[in-house]
Amino acid sequence: MTPYIQAALQAGANGYVLKSSDADEITNAVRAVYEGKQVLDSRMLQYIDESSVGDTSTTKLTDREIDVRRLAAHGMTNKAIDFQLAISDHTVQGHLANLYEKLGVSSRTEAVTRAVAHGLIDVPR
Repeated sequence: MTPYIQAALQAGANGYVLKSSDADEITNAVRAVYEGKQVLDSRMLQYIDESSVGDTSTTKLTDREIDVRRLAAHGMTNKAIDFQLAISDHTVQGHLANLYEKLGVSSRTEAVTRAVAHGLIDVPR
């Protein structure tokens, strides 16, 4: 991943769109982030350097952690995830914390990026 994108994610960015995005894409991304969603431009995957993403094939994720990560990748907030999975917000936060630790990341966006890079989930378009 380029140093710029990685720095933005590590600094806590909740979204990332490329400057080549059209006005509607940028507007939709801003609205989504404002609503608490995570936005990751699918075209940025071309910039992902596999060596910087690490190997998730040996990472043991529980089925519930996989569910939480999948829903997060679709831009769902913690509240929406807890409703969808019929678990508490505290439990969602716990699963996300476990994911971050197991994947060696510090944000939801980084966790999703890692999963997409390894073909574990599809990017919503």
